[in-house]
This record gives sequence, C-alpha cells and structure tokens, in this order.
Amino acid sequence: MKREYTYSLKSLLYYVALIIYISYTLWENTLFTADTDLSTPRLIVFFAVVALLSIKFLIDKNYKHIVAFLFIMALFIWVGLNVTNVRELILIIFFMFEARNVDLNKAFRIYARILLIGSLITVTASSFGLIGQQITSNGRHFLGFTWTTYAPNVLMTIIMAWAYIHKKNRNTMFTLSALILIDIFYFFATKTKASCIENILLLVMTALYDSK
Repeated sequence: MKREYTYSLKSLLYYVALIIYISYTLWENTLFTADTDLSTPRLIVFFAVVALLSIKFLIDKNYKHIVAFLFIMALFIWVGLNVTNVRELILIIFFMFEARNVDLNKAFRIYARILLIGSLITVTASSFGLIGQQITSNGRHFLGFTWTTYAPNVLMTIIMAWAYIHKKNRNTMFTLSALILIDIFYFFATKTKASCIENILLLVMTALYDSK
C-alpha cells in the first residue's frame, strides 16, 4: 500500500509540474500577454517546476546521492537567476530524466489536452475580439498567438502526442477527422503551408498504421 502511494505521489508531482510548464509556455506565446512583463512569472514557473521535480527526484532516490543532488540544485538556481536563455533547456532535460518511471501514455494525454484546450481558447478569444487580431499584409492570421506559425506548430505537437497514444489505445475516426479539420482551418487562416501539410501527412501515416 505504501509503495503504491509513493508511486502515485511521484507521478502526481511529475504531472503537476508538466501542467504548469506547458500551460505557462503556451500562455506566454499568446496575445493574452501583450505588453506584459513576463520576467517574474517566468522565474516563478521555473522554480516551481524545479521544486516539484526535485521532490520527485528525492523520493525516487530515497535521499541517496544527496551531495550530487544539492550541487545540481545549486547550479540550477544559479542558472535560473542569471541565464534566462538556458532555463527552458534545463527544464526539458529535467522532465526527460524524471520521465523514466511515470506513465508516459498518461503524460502525453495531459500534454496534448492542455495544448488543445489552450489553443482553442486562444483562437476563440481572438475570433471574438477578446484579444488582438493581428493580420499580416498578405492576409496571414496570428489567431491570438505571437507568430502566424505558432498554432500549426502546436497542432503538430498535439498530433505527434496523439500518434504515440494511438499506438497503445485505438482512437476513433472522430479524433482523426477533428484534427484534420483544425489543420485545414489553420492552413487557410495562417497560410503556413509546410507545417499544415506535414500535419496531414502525420495523420495519414497514423491512420495507415492503424489499418494494418
């Protein structure tokens, strides 16, 4: 019973850290943050994620290797306070390292759902004028994001996560159709040809793999 509780706690810490990181990263790249100083929120998120993953690390190791752990944490704190451009790389490495004993299927589900829900909220808010509706001179819509290519690239990430989940759990044609329709909408709205075409190819390959 104690072992199951420990495993659940470790997984929960990882998932909460993942939710915080993905939610903030998406929000930071939307027009919700226009004219907002993000230096403080960015720092808070960095240390919150590091703290959660650090607790998981200590539970995993049962407080062994404490000297090495304290050295790494001191390095992370120094980098977090002084080197802004390296923070994201540190978090990605930390997430990859701590993913070794969590349910990756569930982690990818959380990852994809946060991106999908956040994207839909942003695009809807932009469509109804709740946030800026920037359009380039050649008619490329930003759809509420800071770049015209951001929404299609996020969709590509969602599709890749869905493809991983799809290997383990058969998905319905509804999900496939919905992703294709979203991609077609992004294609005409943002005119991001490369990403949108690649998204279609990924979906087709996933469907063909399923048909075997």
